[in-house]
Formats: sequence, structure tokens, C-alpha cells
Amino acid sequence: MNHEHTTPATQTIGLIGLGDLGLAVAERLIKAGHPVAGFRRGNLDAFASMGGLPQVSAAATAACAHSLILLLPTDEALAEVMQAVAPALRRDQIVVCLGTHRAPAKAAAAQVAANAGATLLDGEVSGTPVMMKIGKASVMLAGEADAATQILPMVNAFASATSYVGAFGNATKMKLVTNYLVGVHTFAAAEALRMADSLGLELQSTVETLKTSAGSSTMLAIRGPMMAARQFAPSHMPAFIRYFDLLRDALGGIAQGERPLLDLTESVFRQAVAQGHGDRDIAGIFETLQPGAPYGTP
Repeated sequence: MNHEHTTPATQTIGLIGLGDLGLAVAERLIKAGHPVAGFRRGNLDAFASMGGLPQVSAAATAACAHSLILLLPTDEALAEVMQAVAPALRRDQIVVCLGTHRAPAKAAAAQVAANAGATLLDGEVSGTPVMMKIGKASVMLAGEADAATQILPMVNAFASATSYVGAFGNATKMKLVTNYLVGVHTFAAAEALRMADSLGLELQSTVETLKTSAGSSTMLAIRGPMMAARQFAPSHMPAFIRYFDLLRDALGGIAQGERPLLDLTESVFRQAVAQGHGDRDIAGIFETLQPGAPYGTP
């Protein structure tokens, strides 16, 4: 089935990478009144059903788009897409790379865009697809300041908040630090609720009380109810663990014991995957922290 549509370039936002997060971004843009042209190698029916304009290729998406969003899963996918769209990029076109990639991969993508006269911004999303869908995910942008200013209204159409963090590469660095804290706070919430359980406290009411206390955190508020109910939305914990690898890589390697909290938090997540919880939301580490059982290798 040929889904291709054509729309005026001045009105269209292109989106390449329509996984769970990409679909959530597309849905928010469409609901805000923006035409969205999109492409992925897989099925495009879900995108079409929400009012998206499916395209036959990455190049076709770039060609009909005023601005372009990339949400790709790997460095290799980013390089492949940039080579595909390079002939279709136009001078002064802005590309926002919202996927997390190693610094050399994003830098290479930016060079491909620059060779075509376009500008690629380093962008990152803080939040899950569910958070994006309900308007609770934020975006960080880095790179050319004028381009970031131009693209801001479009980004604000799907982000709950947008921060400009300076030089190209800073958004990626900020995402790594952010997800480190997400891991630490999720681990802390899980351990605290295990303690509460051992003390005989009812967990749902404990979460509600803690949410308004000095000990609250965003991860407690989001993932505490999941832990208390022992109901973990399907997710991919190994994908989250990747951020620990990227952080260590960006820091040039970290010796064991040099960052003890990072070591312990990472080990707990890896243990959860080893125990078969990898298909759960990261709140699933709650199941790893069994009372009386040791965990982690600080």
C-alpha cells in the first residue's frame, strides 16, 4: 500500500524514526495542528491512523519537510539515514537529532548536514513514550543558538519544557547525567519501599505520603505506584542500561570504586536483567531487591 503524500515544505515537519517515542512525538505535533510527514522501515499504519503523512523513504521525508526530527535507535541507523537524506537536505533546513548517540556519531551527522547547508542540532528527550504522550517529557537542545531559537516553537508543541544547554554535544552529555540520576532515584525509591514493606507499611499509602514529603522525587512519584502495585508496564530495561555504558564512555572510563554510587546502581539494573526482568519498566528493579537477599557489587 502506497501511503505517500505531498504537502508544502513550509508547513510540514518531517519525522524519521517512528518507534514508540517517535509516534508519541508525532501524535502531539499532529494534535497541535502541524502536518507531520514520517518514515520508518516497519509498518506505518499506526502513524497514518493518527493523521500522519507516511512517506516511502527517509529522503522523501526530508524533501517535503520544512524541518526534520530524527529519533533513531543506533549510531549505525543515524549514519545510514543521514547518507540517505543528504541529497534532499536544503540550505537553512534545520534537523533535530533527538536520539541518544555517541559524540562522534552525532558530530558526523552534523557534518553531513553542514555539507548540504543545513544545520543539525544535538537534542535529547527526557521522559518515556508514555510521558511524552501525556505532555510530561522535556527536551534539551544544543548547538547553533539561532537554529535552536527558530525551532523552539515546533519543539514546544510536543515538549513540556525545552532547555537550550549551549555548545553542540551538551544535550547528549546532559541526557547521560539526567539518566544517571533517573537510575539512582529509581533505585532509591525501590529500596525505600522495600524497607517500608519490611516495616509493615502499606505500600500504596506509603507512596502517596512520601510524594508530599521532603523525601519525594520524580521517580518516586512516577514509579513508586508501579512498585507498590507490582505492575510494571512493558519496557526494555537493557535499553536503559545502555546509558551507563555511554556515560562511562563519555567520561573516558571509570575505575571500579571511583564512582561507588554509579557502580552500585548499574549493578542492580544489570542484576535485574539477569534475573529476567529486562522486559519490564525500570521500576522492575523492585523485584530484585528481595528482603534479606544481597544485591549489587559496590
